[in-house]
Amino acid sequence: MLAAAREARPGKSRRVVGIFAAAAVLLAVAIIVPLWMRLDRQRALLSLGEIERLASYGQFEPAFELAMVARRRLPGDTTLERLLPLVSDRLTIESDPAGATITLQRISPDAEGRFPSAVSAGTTPLADLRVPRGNYRVVVEKAGFGPVERVASSETLRADGRFAADSVIRINVRLLPANEH
Repeated sequence: MLAAAREARPGKSRRVVGIFAAAAVLLAVAIIVPLWMRLDRQRALLSLGEIERLASYGQFEPAFELAMVARRRLPGDTTLERLLPLVSDRLTIESDPAGATITLQRISPDAEGRFPSAVSAGTTPLADLRVPRGNYRVVVEKAGFGPVERVASSETLRADGRFAADSVIRINVRLLPANEH
């Protein structure tokens, strides 16, 4: 009987150790996660000065990337919302007929002098797509229709003084059947 009691104890003590280990892990997570989130928010707040500095030097693409990271961590931050129009443009692209694919390619080379590859931006109608400030080659294509190319840029609007923080670059295209092109 004594031997049976001794054999039962190790199993019970392992369960108790397991429960304490699980409780310790939960406690650590409960402490670390909020701390990590607070540090992440602090880093995002500190990046606002860097976003402004980059924008002042015309380095809109890296400023935009930082702003998008900060925006996920600082939703509704008024300073960030003030900076976004300085580093980005908003595009609205419509086509007749709708449902055309849109491809964007930055016209300006990157820091190494390479031109970025074209990227898919979605389908028409596309409303208020936020992109890093710059000049873009826009290609609108739909099966059975000839492609249409345009340049999207807020540069002339800014130069003419017609650009406001809430300005949107609008592109409207009429796609012609491929046999008429």
